[in-house]
Amino acid sequence: MRICKKILSSALIIVFLLSSLSTALPINAEIIEGVGDYKVNWKLDTETGTIYFSGNGSISRFGEWNKYQNSIKKVIVGSDINKIWEGAFSYFTNLSEVEIPDTLTDIGFMAFYDTPFFNSLPVKNHQICLGDRLLGVEDFCGSITVNQDIKHICGGAFSDNVYITNITIPNGVVSIGDIAFEYCTVKNMVIPDSVTSIGEGAFRFCPYLKTVTLSKNITRIETDAFWGCNELESMVIPDGVTTIEYWAFCGCDNLESIYIPSSVSLIREDAFEECPKLTIKCYENSYAHQYALEHGYDYKFINNN
Repeated sequence: MRICKKILSSALIIVFLLSSLSTALPINAEIIEGVGDYKVNWKLDTETGTIYFSGNGSISRFGEWNKYQNSIKKVIVGSDINKIWEGAFSYFTNLSEVEIPDTLTDIGFMAFYDTPFFNSLPVKNHQICLGDRLLGVEDFCGSITVNQDIKHICGGAFSDNVYITNITIPNGVVSIGDIAFEYCTVKNMVIPDSVTSIGEGAFRFCPYLKTVTLSKNITRIETDAFWGCNELESMVIPDGVTTIEYWAFCGCDNLESIYIPSSVSLIREDAFEECPKLTIKCYENSYAHQYALEHGYDYKFINNN
């Protein structure tokens, strides 16, 4: 009887161990496939630990494939994938290799954080780089200049770096990702004209930001772009911008004036919520003029001459 109990106990332990490993590393190697939430197809080879992503959508952290994260050693991203969301592969303890097409530049905050792959990336001038993409910055105090070979400042690259006092962005940078500078303590920012897109929440909650010179080649002010920038006093929206999105300047308590060009044809309902001192500078009969009238903002006409 004692022997039988030992055998039964051992069998139960084996069954438990096998069941607990079933999602992390299947016993029999196989190909597992699925469809993600954002127009993405995935295929996992459990023998090699390689997962392939295809489709024309974006990769989030919440796909069914995520339950196999302990088995994933390599990620291959298809050429039509347009975004990797924040935290998508963070803490994947066995992920050591990633293949990303040059066309994919929208990589979210901490997308590969604390993986063997991320920890192996080159660091130059305190900047963690993936090709021409800046993924993050090491703990640093003082002024910093983005490396000359960087074209894309990815999501959250400078986020929470409260000891960086000044950031210089060289001409040649093309895109700035979501929340790229969130919670930074810089006072002034100049975005070069080479930049054509700035992501959502890029300067959100920068408490000391007073002045920003925007690129002349952007067409949108995205959602939450300057939300909570309490020290921001004035803003010039470049000619050519067509859209100011939701909460773009929400909570900018000291924003006194903003120039809005006649190219702007859409301003979302809450774009300037909680901006009690705001005066909109605009052209008579422009969309911005009508917006100011409808929402009760003070306005001042720009002299056409």
